[in-house]
Amino acid sequence: NLLEEGIEEVFAQEIRGNFGMHQRALAYAVAARQYGKVDEWLDGIFTYSGPAYTQTGLNYALYDLVFRDGLPFETSPGYNWGWVANITTVAETLKRAGRDVYAIPKMKRLYDGVLDMHAARAFTPALGDSGNVYGGMIGCDGRVFQAAYRAYRDPRFYRHLAAIDATGDASFVSYESLFHPAVEAGAAEFPAQASRLLDGYGMAILNNPADSIAATLYYGFKGGHGHFDRLHFDIFANGRPMLPDLGYPDFMNVYVSGIYTWSQNTINHNTVTVDARRQSSNLAGSVRAFAVGAFARVVDIDAPGTYAQCTTYRRRLFMIDRDASRSYFIDVFTVDGGRQHDYSLHGPPGAFEVLGGEWLAQEQGTLAGEDVPLGVIYDNAKLGAEGYDGAYSGYAGSGFQHLYNVRRLAQGDWVAQWTHEKDPEARLRIRTLGQPGQQIILANAQVSPVKHKQVLTYLIARCQGDEPMSSRFVSVIEPYAGAPFIQRAELLPVAEEGLAVRVTFDDGAQDIVLCEAAGVEKPETDAAYAVLRTDPEGAATDAFMAYGTHLDGNGIRLGAGPTTGTVVSVKPCFEGPPAPPEINVKLDGAPPALEQAAIAHFSNALRQTVHPIARASQRDGLYVLETADDVLVGRARITGIEADALLTDTVLHFASLYAGAYAADEAFSSFRVIEKVKGGRIQLAEPLPEGQPFVTGRDVWIVNVGPGDRLDIPATAEYTSLKKQEGATP
Repeated sequence: NLLEEGIEEVFAQEIRGNFGMHQRALAYAVAARQYGKVDEWLDGIFTYSGPAYTQTGLNYALYDLVFRDGLPFETSPGYNWGWVANITTVAETLKRAGRDVYAIPKMKRLYDGVLDMHAARAFTPALGDSGNVYGGMIGCDGRVFQAAYRAYRDPRFYRHLAAIDATGDASFVSYESLFHPAVEAGAAEFPAQASRLLDGYGMAILNNPADSIAATLYYGFKGGHGHFDRLHFDIFANGRPMLPDLGYPDFMNVYVSGIYTWSQNTINHNTVTVDARRQSSNLAGSVRAFAVGAFARVVDIDAPGTYAQCTTYRRRLFMIDRDASRSYFIDVFTVDGGRQHDYSLHGPPGAFEVLGGEWLAQEQGTLAGEDVPLGVIYDNAKLGAEGYDGAYSGYAGSGFQHLYNVRRLAQGDWVAQWTHEKDPEARLRIRTLGQPGQQIILANAQVSPVKHKQVLTYLIARCQGDEPMSSRFVSVIEPYAGAPFIQRAELLPVAEEGLAVRVTFDDGAQDIVLCEAAGVEKPETDAAYAVLRTDPEGAATDAFMAYGTHLDGNGIRLGAGPTTGTVVSVKPCFEGPPAPPEINVKLDGAPPALEQAAIAHFSNALRQTVHPIARASQRDGLYVLETADDVLVGRARITGIEADALLTDTVLHFASLYAGAYAADEAFSSFRVIEKVKGGRIQLAEPLPEGQPFVTGRDVWIVNVGPGDRLDIPATAEYTSLKKQEGATP
C-alpha cells in the first residue's frame, strides 16, 4: 500500500522536513489510509520521546523544543510560524480520529507567542532568516487563528481575527473554513500591548502606551535559523522599521558566501563585534533589569557568554516618551574583554546625511582595509582561496569586507540623520557620545550581496587597544516625523563607572538620565536607573526610578522598596484547560501592589532567572504569583536512575539552559535541583533520597522555579505631570 509505505518512511526518517511538516503529512496519510496500525501511528505523533528530535511527539516537543513563552526554538519568526501553522493542521486533522492536540496545555501558548512578538501594532522583528528590511507582520493567517479561537474562545484571538479581516463574510479563508460556522463579524485594530518580556525566547519589547513606537531587543539562545546577533535591537516608529534587521538572506545554501560573511554575521546587526570576529558562543543573555513606567522604561541584559574573551557584554536600553506620540532611546553598551570593539548601528534604506563634523574619506577598499575589495574574504585563507568551491558555513570572520565608502571622523560635533525611502517624513537621528579613544566611522553596505541591492548607511564606533580593554558606547536615538525634537545630548561627569546623560529638547526642557550613577547631586538617588525631567524654567515635572529605594530632585521625591521572599511551592499547569502557573512565596515583609509589566527575579546557588507576572494575590499567608509564561521548560522519558542523576534518551534541546532548574516527578511531589544536563544525563546537585518518586519508564518534568528559590521584585516608582504614582510626593 503506497500510503502505508509513506507512513513507514516518516517513522524511518526517510521523509522529513522542518518540524511539523512530516507530522502534517503523516496525519493526512493516516487519515486517508483509515486502516492498519492507526493507533500506533497516531500515538507516535504524541508520545515518541527518543533520540530523533524531528520525530519528537507533541507531548514532549511542546516543552523540549518550544520556549516557555510559546515560541519554537528556530529563532526566526518566519520558520517558527511554520511550526504553528503545521501543528495546527495536525491538530485539526487528528480531531477526526478523536485525538485532541489542543488538550496539551502548552499548545495555546503557540498562538499567544505569535501575538506577543508583534511590535508597534504592525511588525514582527525580522530576526534570523525571516522577513525583510521593510518590515511586516507574521501570523495574519485566518485559518490558523480561527482554529485557535474555536479551541480556546480567547477574546484576544477574536480581536486578531477581526484585525486581519477574517470574521463575518470574510471568515471563509480556506477550504477547511467552509465546514465551520462563520466567525461573528467584528471590526478591530491590532490592540496596543504593554511593554513585555519574553525571557524564554529571549526578547524584551519596550513601547509607549499607544504602542506606536517600540524597540525589540533580542538576547536569546540561538536556534537553527538564527543569526550571530545577540543583543541586536530594532526600533519601529512612524509606521516603519527605523533601525531595522535586514531579514532573510539571499538564499539558504551553504555554497553562497555572502550568507555567512554578511547576512548572518554580527557586524550586519545593531550590536558589537569583538576582535573582528562574529559572535562565537551560544549562551543566552540574562536579564539584569526590566522596568516599565508611564513615560519611561528600561531593560538591562548581560550576555558575557556571547564571546569567550569577554566578562561583560551588556546592553542597557532606555525608552523615554517626550509626549504621547514622540519617544527617544538611550543605548548603553558595555564590553569588557577583547582588543577591538566595533559598535554598529544602521538606519533604514533611504537618504542619509551627517550634520557637522569633519570627515576623512578612505580612498579605496573596504572597512577590512584599503587593499581588501568589496566582498572578498580576507580573514580565512581556506575560504578565500582562488577556486574554492566548498561550503562557507564555517566562516567566523569580521564581514568588514562588505562595508565600503568608508569615512572617519576627524573632529567636530555631528549628528547622523536617515530619511526612510518609502516615507520622507519618517526620519531618524543618532548621536553617539564620546569616550576616550573612540573612533567614529561611516560606511555603506547593501542589504544583501546578491538579491537585495538597497544601500544602507552604517554608523560604527570603534575602540582598539593592545591589551584586553573595556568600552562603553552611548547613543541617543531619536525617531521622529517631520521636525526633530532633541536639541542636544551630552554626558555629565559622575563618580566611578556610572553614567549620566542630559538631553535638551527644542523648547528648553531637559531630561537627566542616570544609569548606576552614584554621587550625582540632582537628582539624588540610589536607583540603578532614573530619569528626571524639568521644564524650561528648571522646575521638575516628571521622574522615574527603578531598582532602588529613593529619588529626590527639584522638589519631586520618590520612595519604594523591593519585595523579597522564598518560594514555598510551585503549581504548574500540566493537564486540563490552560491556566497560569502559580508560584507561592513566603514574603520577608508586607506584599506590594504590583504594577503592570512587573517581573520577578528568582535565584539559587546555580542561576538566576526571571518571570513576567500576570497577577498577584494573597492566599493562606502566602504571596501567590501567576506568571505570564510557563514554568515547565522540559519533559523527558526516564531510561535509567543513578544515585545523583536521571538518564534519558529524549532530545533536550535547551539542555544548556537547565543548570539551576528543577527535576520534578509526574506528581510534582519532589523538586531536585539540576546541576547540568549533558549527553542524556540529568545531573542533580545532590543525591536522590531514599524513597524518591522517579521511575524508569515514566517522565521527569523540568521546572524553571522551585521551592527554596529566592524571590526579588525590585522597586519601581514614578511621578508624572499626567499621573501621580503611589510612593511619589511632589
